[in-house]
Amino acid sequence: MKEKDVFEAILGKGVKQGVLTVDEINDALPVGSFSLDRLEYLMELLDELGVRVVDYGECRN
Repeated sequence: MKEKDVFEAILGKGVKQGVLTVDEINDALPVGSFSLDRLEYLMELLDELGVRVVDYGECRN
C-alpha cells in the first residue's frame, strides 16, 4: 500500500471518529516503512484536522 493511501485511511478514520489511539495508528502503518519525519507529519495533519491521538486508556474514559 502506498504512503498516500495509508495516510488517507488513517486521516479518514480519525476525522470520522474524532479520536484515534496510538495503537490504531501503529496497526495501520506498515512496520518500518515510514521515517520519523513522516510520522511527525502525520501527527501534525491529525492535529490540524482536530483529531485527538490518545493512549488506549484515555479513549475509554
